[in-house]
Amino acid sequence: HPLDVIASSARLALKKIDGTITCQLHGVDCFAVNAVLQMNNLRYKYGKGDIKVFVLCLVANWLHKGLIYLYRGNRLQVLFHLYVIYHQYHSIFVNFLHTCTSCGGLRSDILKDFLSTTCRIEMQVLGLLGKLLSGPWMHRFYTSSR
Repeated sequence: HPLDVIASSARLALKKIDGTITCQLHGVDCFAVNAVLQMNNLRYKYGKGDIKVFVLCLVANWLHKGLIYLYRGNRLQVLFHLYVIYHQYHSIFVNFLHTCTSCGGLRSDILKDFLSTTCRIEMQVLGLLGKLLSGPWMHRFYTSSR
């Protein structure tokens, strides 16, 4: 699929740049992908995350409970959507990582990477790329007919 090729190439290019910068989260991808995947663990994974507190934090900030989609490895349109959401509501999620959760080392590692300029720029670039590439057809297929 062309979207897969473009996304893989963009992530590979960012990973090469990241080679000189140390990050707290372990993973095989660039900063932004690792941060989004670990935030997804906080949102959806029992034992690693704090699911109820995450949802309460969304509701307390007047955000929809279903704002953060569950990401599976082959749904690139969802990954692109998550970049946009985490960039758009960055201050809310930073506040959540500071105060709302008690997930030990995972929380603090995500916070350190989430606050890095490199991670924010990567999320912005990948989110913009995703909006330009997948936005039109996502709007067509993921909206109601009414």
